[in-house]
Formats: sequence, C-alpha cells, structure tokens
Amino acid sequence: MKATHLDDVVLGFIGRLVAYGGGGDETQKDEIRSAPRDKVTLYQEAIFWHRLHAVKQACADLHNYVARCGIFFPSTLKDKFTKVSDELWSAVSSKAVGHEAKDSRMQREAWEKIQADIAPLYKAIESEIHARLPSHGRS
Repeated sequence: MKATHLDDVVLGFIGRLVAYGGGGDETQKDEIRSAPRDKVTLYQEAIFWHRLHAVKQACADLHNYVARCGIFFPSTLKDKFTKVSDELWSAVSSKAVGHEAKDSRMQREAWEKIQADIAPLYKAIESEIHARLPSHGRS
C-alpha cells in the first residue's frame, strides 16, 4: 500500500520535471506514469539528471565568465577563479560518474572535495574582492 501511495504522490510531482534543467519531455513523463512500479525511483532518477544538467550549465557559465572577464582580474584572483571552476567541474563529474556507477564512495568524495577544497577557495575569493572594493571609492 505504501508504494502505491508514493507512486500516486509522484504522479502529482511529474510536472516538476519541467522546472529542473529544462527537462521532462512528455515521453519521459509517460514512462514514469505508465511504470508498473518503482515510479518513485524513476522520478528520483529523472530529477537527478535534470538537476545535474542545471549544475553543469552553471559550471559552464562560471568557466565562460572566467574566460571572458579574467583578463580584468589581478592574477591571484584569476588563478583562484580558475581553480574553483576546474575543481567544481571535477567534483560534479565525479558525482555524475559515481551516481551512474552506483558508487556511493565516489559520490561522497565529490561532496567532500567541494567542502574541503572549493568552499575555502570561495571564501578566499570573497575576501579578496571585499578587500579590493574600498580602493575603488578612493580618489
């Protein structure tokens, strides 16, 4: 009974596929609707890939931003932005491969990489930008 109830709940959320990563064509939605069981699993899988697509797009936007605007950054700041972009792409790729291979260790390591390596770089970039902001107001 619980699975049936969850399946019914999932049917109510299928429209959300459109909200994630521009996805969820009618074929995919019909596949979930018509699945004899495991609608929840199919829905979770579809949402994962649509969210991953959105994350990869954001990573590409960051990479393009650094490529376009990096010439205007001090070299230390450009190096940090480049490293964040590269490390983030690596972590997201590891998460995707780990998910596809059902390797929870690889997925966990990708998250740990974000926390251990990328988060401190983000803070360093933020600090460097904040330190430079007052200098723009001086004459």
